[in-house]
Amino acid sequence: WFNGSRIISVERFGVQNPRGITTNGTQFWITDRVKDFIFHIDRFGNNLSDGFSTAVFGSTDPRGITTNGTSLWLVDPTSDTAYQTNLNGSILSSFSTTSVGSDNPIGITTNGTDLWILDPTDIFVYHVSAQGTNKTDGFGVSASSSAGEITTNGSDFWFVSSDAGNTIKHVNGSGFDLGDGFNYG
Repeated sequence: WFNGSRIISVERFGVQNPRGITTNGTQFWITDRVKDFIFHIDRFGNNLSDGFSTAVFGSTDPRGITTNGTSLWLVDPTSDTAYQTNLNGSILSSFSTTSVGSDNPIGITTNGTDLWILDPTDIFVYHVSAQGTNKTDGFGVSASSSAGEITTNGSDFWFVSSDAGNTIKHVNGSGFDLGDGFNYG
């Protein structure tokens, strides 16, 4: 990634298969689905060496990750589970994503209170409470099963899709495509 003056390769920290990234504004957490590990890196590209294994609490395929500033949330499509940890990796809670309808959670985002889980198989974004209760106002996305990571500013959502070229889609809280997404790569 770009730190303001240079591109930083996460491979130098041993990241083999990065799948998710989140930030609190000054630090980053990156999921590695091969190593079952969360890397913790500062904004200058320094490995803070306090990353943690996700396998110790059952996540052997960590993908999407998000933070509310005090804890991390990650999803695992192999175990169909959303995990909440503190910033040092101690498990705080978890819930089965199948209980809210998602059997292939790939992406997750938060507005600081609630969670949205992207399931590319269902082509749907599930809106759930932090306790794992379905809020029933999720929405379908206008993408194929290639949809990946998701993020929000609290009202709109952006997600990565590799259908029709590599695209960042921008939708409102009802899933309506706002038409100002863009291609990358």
